[in-house]
Amino acid sequence: ELLEQDSINMLVVYAQDKNAKSNVIGYCLYQMVFEQAEILRIGTHTDYQRQGIASQTIDKLHKVLQSNQVENLLLEVRADNHAAIALYEKQVFTIIHRRKGYYQSPNQSAVDALIMQHVYGE
Repeated sequence: ELLEQDSINMLVVYAQDKNAKSNVIGYCLYQMVFEQAEILRIGTHTDYQRQGIASQTIDKLHKVLQSNQVENLLLEVRADNHAAIALYEKQVFTIIHRRKGYYQSPNQSAVDALIMQHVYGE
């Protein structure tokens, strides 16, 4: 349903196996509205994590967004997702806001959400 909206797009990463069959190993769902974009979801298949797939996907996304004159890219991440935060910091995202106790689940303490931003042209 999301992909039916004009402003939402997806990058998909494929790997070919020895039988020339393509398998989805990663994706990035993002939204562009005028000069601003937001990563809605990004993921890498567990068998391919820690191999640079997410970083390469974000690199490709940066190129797509810059060719569309996007000025900044936002995302939200759980404050306890240290691996994702490290990835985003490598991609020159900075924390611009913290939503206190945003993620809540039964029998667990609330976790903050971090809003991170990458600005193009700086």
